[in-house]
Amino acid sequence: MKNKILFVSPDFHSTFFQAKELKALGWKASIYVTFSYPRKLLFTDKNVYGLKKIKSNFFLIKIVNILIQTIELLYIGSKHDYIIYYGYPSGLTTLNSVFKFIPNFSFEFFYFKTLFKKKIIFQPSGCREEMLKQDFLNFDQNVCTNCGFFEKCNDEKNKNQFSLIKKYSDLNISFGFFNTPHYKNTHFKYKSIDLNLWSSVIKIPEEYLLPKAKGIRILHSNFLKQSGRDKNNKNIKGSPFIIAAIEKLQEEGFQIEKIIIENVPSNKMRFYQAQADIVVDQLIYGHWGSTAVECMALGKPVVCYLDKRWKENFMDNYPEYDSLPIIEADTSNIYLVLKKLILDKEMRDNAGIASRKFVEAHYNPKTNAKILQEQLLKL
Repeated sequence: MKNKILFVSPDFHSTFFQAKELKALGWKASIYVTFSYPRKLLFTDKNVYGLKKIKSNFFLIKIVNILIQTIELLYIGSKHDYIIYYGYPSGLTTLNSVFKFIPNFSFEFFYFKTLFKKKIIFQPSGCREEMLKQDFLNFDQNVCTNCGFFEKCNDEKNKNQFSLIKKYSDLNISFGFFNTPHYKNTHFKYKSIDLNLWSSVIKIPEEYLLPKAKGIRILHSNFLKQSGRDKNNKNIKGSPFIIAAIEKLQEEGFQIEKIIIENVPSNKMRFYQAQADIVVDQLIYGHWGSTAVECMALGKPVVCYLDKRWKENFMDNYPEYDSLPIIEADTSNIYLVLKKLILDKEMRDNAGIASRKFVEAHYNPKTNAKILQEQLLKL
């Protein structure tokens, strides 16, 4: 009999590649998209549950949509052995709120784990699902004060979520950059990317081809507005510093083309990334994200800020990542780092080669799906 796993809310591209490889290993792997999941982040909508809904702005119709999705998710989840959540459950928020008078209780988790004996796996989608806001304010105020989620991030709510994770979750996948003290987590290679789709020989469709470059192209992607993280002009990626550095170099006579991507579907991003010479991920948050992984897979030199403490902790958890090729920069030296890269073609080329090798070694879905399978079968 096949093992069956349901991914609730995909982790960008990674979930789709994990599901594909688990299927190759003999699993039944399904993906469910919750009501609030941004559709532009979907890698594909084929064979994905939860997408059908009645389009309307009326409040009652929205409630009907949520109820339909609630029933659908509960039914589909009951047909799988393992349920892996990327981030806090959002599909059943309305139903869970009905039972909020019961301390440390989630109807959704109770239904799957207690009634149907499913294994629950939790993967945090961001810092507030691993740490309290107060933890970060004490640790590094720049993280919170530059984040548009600052007001929405509520420590009482976070504490309640941590309690639910400790009570119901059988396995918590860690990013490794910091060890949360709020629940037990497990460090292993999970993130994956399709090494054929993201490669140096990628074929770019004509509609995504940029005009012939007049100089070096520097790319930076900023989806903060789409994700709601730009409230009160916050910018966790340090985009204004990146743009200012590029413009200063242009004023000095360097032939530079600035590519700022803000409103492109996630599954089309690679066509623009492949045409860049240098990629800047972020300068404030403290570690790299999916943009860095995608661009390293394409063989691009990637610039990113790595908090020293986070980096040290990550290397303690994953010593095999010692070949990390990211070029480090912050808001104070991004101009100098970019200038050095522009002037040193050999440095850019070597960084690009190292980037591709790094992703091949650590983000191969065939390898990482086997690691995930090993972890699941232990539960």
